[in-house]
Amino acid sequence: MALRQPLAANAEQVILTYTQRNCAAKLMLIVTDLTSFERVKVLKNRFENTFDLPICLSEPVYFDATQIDCSNRANARIECVLTSDVNLAQYEYDKLAFFSLQGIANAVGERLYMSYMQSERVLLHELMHLYGFIDEYPLKKSLAQRLCNIEQPTRIAKNILVLPDSNDLQNRVSFDGQTWYVTNTCNNANGQAFKPVSMTSNLELLDLPLPDLYRFWLQQAMTQDNSL
Repeated sequence: MALRQPLAANAEQVILTYTQRNCAAKLMLIVTDLTSFERVKVLKNRFENTFDLPICLSEPVYFDATQIDCSNRANARIECVLTSDVNLAQYEYDKLAFFSLQGIANAVGERLYMSYMQSERVLLHELMHLYGFIDEYPLKKSLAQRLCNIEQPTRIAKNILVLPDSNDLQNRVSFDGQTWYVTNTCNNANGQAFKPVSMTSNLELLDLPLPDLYRFWLQQAMTQDNSL
């Protein structure tokens, strides 16, 4: 029965929302129904058991559908709209995760959106976007052209360096004392993208491992509250 009412934002409940101690960063998990509540609890446990990162995930925090309305369209990006009654400032968090039944996972600003049917690897992927990483598969044309049509070498994300289009570009380049390897981020634009690891990573294919370098940079960003 307690799930039928939103959690009140008093200090005691905020502290109990996070079971871990010494959190470098805090991700608040927001759900709007009982099914998602139970599934997100399982997802939280799988994430914590799979990835050793300095971020604490809250126990699922419930708001009813009159307070948070999340889209539920299979082929569209998930969006969640908050009513004026929701005062998230009363809660303790660094980032927010909203869960819907279906839709395309995405991350914007300090918030990520995903289906509660998706895996801990999707959660990691979207969380990395909140800390300054970008996809290594081809971006959509409009976004690629906005980010990748540049006139000088530009690091557009933690993991992506873009060089202006040139016929003599190689499969790897040296930049700022580091070797960068060609990747697919900017395939739909003029610039050529490079990543700092030679392997195919989880930012291109979800089921692949998180590279050690990306883990280090992600830990560093979480610890320093640095998303760029």
